[in-house]
Amino acid sequence: MKFKTLISFVSIFALICVFSSCDKEKEEPQQQTATDTADNFGNRPLPSEPFVEQLVDGGFETYWFWSEMSDGSRCIDYKSSMLLSLNCLYALKDILNSATAPITTQFDKDSHGGKYALKLITGRLVDEYNNELLIPGAIAPLNDNFIEEFLSGGSISITRPYTKTPTAIKGYFKYHPELGDSASVTVMLYNNEKEVIGVARWLQKTEVNTWTPFYQPVQYSSNETPAFISLVYASSAAYNFDDLLHCQGQEGSTLWLDDMELEF
Repeated sequence: MKFKTLISFVSIFALICVFSSCDKEKEEPQQQTATDTADNFGNRPLPSEPFVEQLVDGGFETYWFWSEMSDGSRCIDYKSSMLLSLNCLYALKDILNSATAPITTQFDKDSHGGKYALKLITGRLVDEYNNELLIPGAIAPLNDNFIEEFLSGGSISITRPYTKTPTAIKGYFKYHPELGDSASVTVMLYNNEKEVIGVARWLQKTEVNTWTPFYQPVQYSSNETPAFISLVYASSAAYNFDDLLHCQGQEGSTLWLDDMELEF
């Protein structure tokens, strides 16, 4: 049985569990089930600021929250007004009788600045029929109902209204690629017709073990005022939000990001 059919069976379940994305399985990274009482995370996403000129929470300090399953187990997830993780796909695990499922968005206390950094890990979901679904470590301006969008038409919206003209995106990173994989940070600006008028795409292919700055200019093809923006941070650059069944990458590739900022 193909994954598209399987996912259609669980779409309602996944939507209900969109912020109930993980379970306390022993194979999951320990920081996801830590009970550090010094980490005062909320039980639901914190209120988000408006989508403003600068990146919201570019240092990944504010919008971590405990995501809880119906059985009371929980992990830590991330959601701001700009960015939402793919962790809700963990909800497919039990329905597909999968032995494992990845938590692709995590926090890391080994940060460049502040208390936390973002950690993205490419993972793989394997069902009982040995069908495999690669899930990139990715965070983007997804809607809460992005699974329903995918099942309805295949194309997932990853834009937010935005009218500024940034000249570059910059930040700090570390990267561990598996088997020739590459990471990416992508900014795309659109006009009112959702035509691309500006792009910044940063790619990283080699191992970097210490916090290192990156800087990627935005290249504009039009002097129109932007109407929308898209941001995608990914540990495997060959993601595909038009069809999540055809993402490419290598399991275990890991991208750390911190102190992200748009330049004007």
